[in-house]
Amino acid sequence: MSELQNKVKRPPEDPRSTVELFAEALTAENEAVYWSCVHALRRRGGREVYELSASLALSPDSRERELGIRTLAHIELPESVSKDAVEVVLLEVLALESDPKVLVRLAGALDSAGGEKSIPHLIALSRHSDPKVRIEAVCALMSQEETQAVMTRLIELTQDPEGDVRNWATFALAKSDVDTPELRQILLYRTRDENTDARGEAMCGLAYRGDARVVEPLLLSLAGEAGYLSLMAARMIGDPRLYPALQRLRARGTYDAEDLAAALAACRPRKDSI
Repeated sequence: MSELQNKVKRPPEDPRSTVELFAEALTAENEAVYWSCVHALRRRGGREVYELSASLALSPDSRERELGIRTLAHIELPESVSKDAVEVVLLEVLALESDPKVLVRLAGALDSAGGEKSIPHLIALSRHSDPKVRIEAVCALMSQEETQAVMTRLIELTQDPEGDVRNWATFALAKSDVDTPELRQILLYRTRDENTDARGEAMCGLAYRGDARVVEPLLLSLAGEAGYLSLMAARMIGDPRLYPALQRLRARGTYDAEDLAAALAACRPRKDSI
């Protein structure tokens, strides 16, 4: 990338000092002000920002810990500091942390800064009693290598009592490149989930794998309050049996015309199949 492109793409350097940015973020009552400081610190990066962020992450004050963790998550690191070093700091903080709100930030930070060493810790976080912590842990596990331990835990999380956790776990499995009879069976079972999004993700996962068993749950979905995910699954599977149900949706006129048109085109019966 040319120097001119860098100047165009990167916002101007914030005139406030690093210490001023940290201080303003910690006292900000306005979310916009807070995040402007966080983003400025992340862009600035360097040794000073890194060391202050790491120090704050170990502070006894939860607000300071959150700020340190959030800055570390997407910081422009100096050449002398590796991504592995950030992961080590975050895992040190995690070993001492008990506040669910801060644990959510830690899981989010490990989503971007975590590596193989983080996997067992994220699996442990996915068992936390607070559903917000479990949701963030699921999202972080999605960014990790699809090891047996990760996939096993994601499968377990599709049975979580919290619907949003099941949704994210199902989404992770649906988009995975793993394709086994066991995984397909789990996705098929999730097409009956009471959580609408989890059902939709499960149908997309089956359609992505070309599994015709998705047609029956899709027909049920299209007959009711079908959403975007149902139309996406219909487009992916492209089964003519869905065409009449999609036509009835068009008659209702309550769905995104572009999404519905794509699903209809994919499921339109071919002349040679009539």
